[in-house]
Amino acid sequence: MSSIMDNLFQSIQKIHKQAPISLSNGKVVKGKVIDLLPGNRAVVDIGQKQINARLETSLTKGGRYLFQVDARTTPVRLKVVSEQTGTGKDTPLQTWMNERGIKTNRQSMALVKTLINKQIPFTPQELRQAVTILQNEKTGAAMSVIEDMFEKQLPIRTPVFQALAAGKQHQLSELFRALGEGGAPFSPASRASLLVNSIMPSAADASFEKAAQVKLLQEVQNNSRQSFQLFKQAGILPETETYAQFKKKVLLSVMRGADGKSTIASGTGTQISPHIVSDMNRLLPITGKHPLSAARASGENEVVSGKNAGKIQELFNGQLHVSSRQFQQLKGWKEQLNKIVHSEEPASRALLEAFVTNHRKLEKAGVFQKVAGKLSGEEGASFQSIIKQLPGEMANLLENRSGSVSEHYRSSVMNEAVRTVERSAGSQVPPHFTKLLSEWTILSQKELPLPLQERILLQMKAFQQLSGMDDEATLNQGRHTSDVTLKSSLVRLITENGGQRAETARNLLQMFNSMQLTSSQDSALSLQLTLQFPGQLLGAREDAHVLLESEKTETGAISPDNCHILFYLDLQSLNETVIDMQVQNRKAYVTVYNDKEALPRIAEELKSDLREGMEKAGYSLGGLQIKQDRGRNDAAESNFLHKKEQGVDFRI
Repeated sequence: MSSIMDNLFQSIQKIHKQAPISLSNGKVVKGKVIDLLPGNRAVVDIGQKQINARLETSLTKGGRYLFQVDARTTPVRLKVVSEQTGTGKDTPLQTWMNERGIKTNRQSMALVKTLINKQIPFTPQELRQAVTILQNEKTGAAMSVIEDMFEKQLPIRTPVFQALAAGKQHQLSELFRALGEGGAPFSPASRASLLVNSIMPSAADASFEKAAQVKLLQEVQNNSRQSFQLFKQAGILPETETYAQFKKKVLLSVMRGADGKSTIASGTGTQISPHIVSDMNRLLPITGKHPLSAARASGENEVVSGKNAGKIQELFNGQLHVSSRQFQQLKGWKEQLNKIVHSEEPASRALLEAFVTNHRKLEKAGVFQKVAGKLSGEEGASFQSIIKQLPGEMANLLENRSGSVSEHYRSSVMNEAVRTVERSAGSQVPPHFTKLLSEWTILSQKELPLPLQERILLQMKAFQQLSGMDDEATLNQGRHTSDVTLKSSLVRLITENGGQRAETARNLLQMFNSMQLTSSQDSALSLQLTLQFPGQLLGAREDAHVLLESEKTETGAISPDNCHILFYLDLQSLNETVIDMQVQNRKAYVTVYNDKEALPRIAEELKSDLREGMEKAGYSLGGLQIKQDRGRNDAAESNFLHKKEQGVDFRI
């Protein structure tokens, strides 16, 4: 990322960022006396917080002081560490540091002055640990990494420093490329291999077809029914087929090895004989190259090319990508409407009110728009028209207006809405199947390549699901998982191998650790997520960076209705590009920063496609701007997420 675009990305981020100062016990931070009040009181500004302070020492209006927080008393005490910080008078500060065993040299004084000037709180212990790390680390980025650790309020520890330093020194793109050199490093059926191959297809030393075969053999050996159930939901297997029949069919194919002995896959180094590969082509549904039973019986060699791959992709594309809560609300909506339509008795007032409340929630969250986006043009328009009419019809029923809902409307139009939602809900896979669906969709591309937009979506979802970024979160929540993710596979690669590949695996693991440490910042009012993706996923030359922040919802999650999203991309043709998207009430306002002269014309040509894509995702386009002057930052006028802090009683 060039310095110019990095400054732009960071400046837009800081405008919208809410980073409340932490005034916990022992923290040291700079403050300015704004006003002196009667009764030995004063107003002190600390990090844009207006603090009401009770004075126990003489302060000067307009004076800048370095305070240390003592939260053991009531009210909380601010102890003056030194006066007029940042004016070159270092003696009181140096004395304070020396008294606490913190070495004072040019490097440590530079660090502490940076923290003070940026109003980043720190404790003496944290500062002492940071100085020790700086003494041991000779990299040029060490000071910058330490500053980030303080700013993000991360633990000041050597492992954290090493993870963040790796994040600054390497790109996911280059590490994935290096990992694939010299052949695929993982078992062809593993999630790690699928993820690496989806990002770097040239890294595969085994066909996707063979990987699919190994995967099913391993599942059958472990008596896993997940792929079997997924194939049924995709329509690949008939509903009448039992798991016992499927398992027997797979095992029989393995037992027909050239030597007549069982060759069931076990372990990561499984080798399958050509005879078994040929036999599995005939029996396994994913390959799409097996002859039909009737064709075999007649001696013909008819091939079903890509048919089953298409069914898997259809299932993947049919996912609404809504939360579990929204999905349950949608199912409840369908059941409520079904009762209203088919009940012989008039619908109760409680049922009608509950339906309207549920309807409004789903409408506000854009769920109905997502359902419509999965339908054909006319069908989607018809569904949206029905959705708009339903609240009015329910209002008529609530007012007991006789004949307000005709039999035709109840039996035809409402039934159409029920059937549409029922069909959409029926295509949703259970939450524990989402990773498996991504795996099989990756495999299906060998038979039937996905269009660019769908391929990007698949790869980004696969990166999030299969990388192992949520391994620790899963363990912290007490949920056991037997998934072998890319992250756990990297640990094994480091311990079992040496040389350059092990070093690449170590750097990639450090990158993942860095991303986990910095991916989420949580405050009382807002959430901020920072994501990084390999550039290959978007055809970019460098990694893609995404910053997402919003006020918290009632459940403490990011609000999809009102949020701010920043993208940094270094694209093959457009070069460095920053996209600033603000979402207000599900209306998106997009600003693109890029120097290409032709971009405004291109953007205007693609505006209708952007609007259509957003509508399918449940949003509307409020505006699109192209800004080519990097020196100007109109976003500075925004007050998004800026909150006024309440005063707190302090004693100084």
